[in-house]
Amino acid sequence: MVGTKRNAFEKAFATPESASSLVNTINEWRDKIKKATAGAVESRLVKAVNATGTFLLKHQLALQKVNAALGKAKDKLNDLKEKASQLSDSVKQSVIGSGNITEGVERGKGTSTGNIMAKLQTSQRRASEFAAMLATLKSRGLGGQAISEIAQAGVDGGGFETAKALMKASSDSLKQINAVQKEIAKAAGSAGKTTADAMYGAGIKAAEGLVKGLQKQQAKIVASMLNATLALERAIKRALGKKGTGGIVGAAGGGPRGSRTWVGEYGPEIVDLPYGSMVRSNADSRRIAGGSGGGGRPIEVVVNLDGKTIARQIVDPLRAEVWHRAGGNVQRALGR
Repeated sequence: MVGTKRNAFEKAFATPESASSLVNTINEWRDKIKKATAGAVESRLVKAVNATGTFLLKHQLALQKVNAALGKAKDKLNDLKEKASQLSDSVKQSVIGSGNITEGVERGKGTSTGNIMAKLQTSQRRASEFAAMLATLKSRGLGGQAISEIAQAGVDGGGFETAKALMKASSDSLKQINAVQKEIAKAAGSAGKTTADAMYGAGIKAAEGLVKGLQKQQAKIVASMLNATLALERAIKRALGKKGTGGIVGAAGGGPRGSRTWVGEYGPEIVDLPYGSMVRSNADSRRIAGGSGGGGRPIEVVVNLDGKTIARQIVDPLRAEVWHRAGGNVQRALGR
């Protein structure tokens, strides 16, 4: 919100990129004020910039420490959550594995070369048969958990015998197997969560509390810096805003102003103007920009008395510029 609703002055002071950039901003504005003012006004504004700058710098350094601590706290919290998730999943898989329907199924082991060759030939045949049985069981609705366990057990790890037995099972039996395995998975998930909470729950809760506390500190510091910046901006506007209210730069009526005056539709800004330049007041500027009240065009004023014209005057919003640029000679200003 600060990035979209604050002007350049406020962002530079209230939300600097670093302490060094804030120091540069403070020095820059102190120099601007010294060049644009003098006497009591200069002294007062420089003092305000110095005081506000000291306050902001102190808070910026504190904010940087909070930001660093917040980053570490978030990393620690994420690490604890990751470890808890891994532990929970490990326990869950362990519990599910304890209910593996291939558990305890073993085959005899060959001890001679003939047996090894026979086993190889048998393995080739059984592998093809095993693949076909898995496809059939899947088509009959056996759950993914059961098929996964049978497949991972393999032909020689009890998977083949289990698949062969289930080929004879009824559809209702396969549904019961699926239901029981879902209950095992549910219990396993609960066991995993309980274990993870017991191991990491307290640490995660403490880390979350630390993160929230640091975020509150962060918000408080940022708010204090913004309030101080807005106060400084108001002080500058009160002291120097009148220099852009209208008139001739350097004219006797407004007092000598040097070549700099303050303007700014997006916050205080200094503009270099030559002596004799016209600064329009807010009202005149709005009339000229909006086309109302003559829109900058000459206005003819006629005074009548008893039906007779006794005076006629051309009022031109730009006559002051003509006067100063042509030395008061209207004919020379108009080129004749």
